[in-house]
Amino acid sequence: CESVVRTPVTVTIQDTPAPAVSDREFCISENATIAHLIPNNTNIKWYDMATGGTALAVSDVLVSGTYYATQTLGSCESVVRTPITVTIHDTPAPPAVNQEFCISEAKTIGDLVVTGTDVKWYESANSTDVLGATTLLETGSYFATQTVDGCESTTRTEIEVTIFNTPA
Repeated sequence: CESVVRTPVTVTIQDTPAPAVSDREFCISENATIAHLIPNNTNIKWYDMATGGTALAVSDVLVSGTYYATQTLGSCESVVRTPITVTIHDTPAPPAVNQEFCISEAKTIGDLVVTGTDVKWYESANSTDVLGATTLLETGSYFATQTVDGCESTTRTEIEVTIFNTPA
């Protein structure tokens, strides 16, 4: 037997919008992870594919490529995934050759010839102190990096400098 009285039921279908995200760029030295991508939206989930695929952990290290984001509002995750392109800049060290000077020339770091953009000089492969352009050259090794798109090369080019002191 069917009841005579009908009970009204209200059904609400929530259509959670995909999050607003924008493409991102990082330097390889930043070791950026998924956590660096989280926009101001709440409850973002990241995936490696537009549909299906694997949910990514916030600790996963980023590589250049496309990632996909959903957001969850209440208990509903957006069906559409927003793509975001990630570019990881890995700036190469500048090319250079060994150089020779006479002691009478009193050459400085600023006199070294190297092809590169925003070149910085260091006294060792691991030094964090940048040598100033007026630093007087001595016989030995100097190490150069370059910065492109705001990213300094993580490797350094070693340049050997020889200062000749020819006797009279």
